Amino acid sequence: MRPAYFVTLIILTVPLATSVSRAKDSVDLSTTRPAVMLDCTDRFITVNRDDSVALYKTIDGSLLREFPTNGRYVERLAVSLDERFLLAACQGGTVTVWSLESGATICTTTTPFAYDPVVRDVCFSGDGNSFIVVFQDGHVLIYKTGSGRPIRDMRLPHRVEAASGALSQAGTWGVVIGRDKIFENEYRLFDFDADLGELRRTINWGQPPVRYSSTSLIVALPDNRIGTLRLLDTSNSAAEGNGWQTRDLGSFGRILSLRPTLEGEFLITSSKTDRTITGSIVDPRLRNVRLLFNLDGPLEGIAVSASQMKGVITRPCLQTEVYDLAIGTLAYTIDNSIGVGASHTDRNGSGAGRQIRPRGPDAPAIVLLALIVGGLSFLVIWRIIWERNTSRELSLDR
Repeated sequence: MRPAYFVTLIILTVPLATSVSRAKDSVDLSTTRPAVMLDCTDRFITVNRDDSVALYKTIDGSLLREFPTNGRYVERLAVSLDERFLLAACQGGTVTVWSLESGATICTTTTPFAYDPVVRDVCFSGDGNSFIVVFQDGHVLIYKTGSGRPIRDMRLPHRVEAASGALSQAGTWGVVIGRDKIFENEYRLFDFDADLGELRRTINWGQPPVRYSSTSLIVALPDNRIGTLRLLDTSNSAAEGNGWQTRDLGSFGRILSLRPTLEGEFLITSSKTDRTITGSIVDPRLRNVRLLFNLDGPLEGIAVSASQMKGVITRPCLQTEVYDLAIGTLAYTIDNSIGVGASHTDRNGSGAGRQIRPRGPDAPAIVLLALIVGGLSFLVIWRIIWERNTSRELSLDR
């Protein structure tokens, strides 16, 4: 075989192998299995089956309660700030709200659309009395928590698809992040009066997710173009123009998750590289950033508790890992892939005490890489055989 073929094969294979490996380390939170940490009660919530949500005790991973979704695939989770209510948005736009303490179903809502919309975000108001559901096609629906009664049905302007939304403490004001359907890197932030259901002001920047502070009308959202968290004071509704006072805090890189705390702060997880996770507390009143942890590890779905210094990372195949963030070690693993309704918790086995480290490509990625290499090898061999046959025919003709 000619050396040029070897060089071609290597040049084509190495970038492909690198891209497959990196694909596992980059996270798209819109497609990962969601999880929520409960700061007040030392518990966490995640999807333990495709059609079920489970409540676990953080200290040992014991299962406390399951919340079935009647065969519907869970896409989004949300918990009210006071941890009274749990919300699950399922495929097709169906939303169910439960009482976290009793497990009783509070309400179930279905979309008024003739098609199955994609849910991009769900969020309770600060007092938990209402919630917002943001659909990719631009529809924004607001419901009463206790009854499931729809309050408002709004639609973003043409060419804008919705990406994230939030309600204020009392649920009277709201904000929505939308993305231009043609220029996909252009985002717009809208605010609205929930009582009137009218979009008011807009600015042409910002990225999801967006959340209100629990104690004021300050809105936080990432600006991943420059790697900062942008804070907007939306209380001045009568001002000229958009009426917002803005300021940027921190240098985070890409912000992965954003959650308000009871104290009026924001808990964020972010990443500056493909293989690091950083947790920080942002205080909008003092305008400072406090680092909680900085870990080497894979970037997958993650939920963090600042008070407990615990983190939950969701894996494929219904596996959930709980980490002690204070020392950066894996506390235990919950494996729900061994059967429907089954659960196994590894507390003292080989996983205990394991440091968080970058993961390589999993089995499907390796199979894909093998197929690519095999296909390239076949093409090279076929080329060699074809050249030999062509040379032999030319020599016979002579």
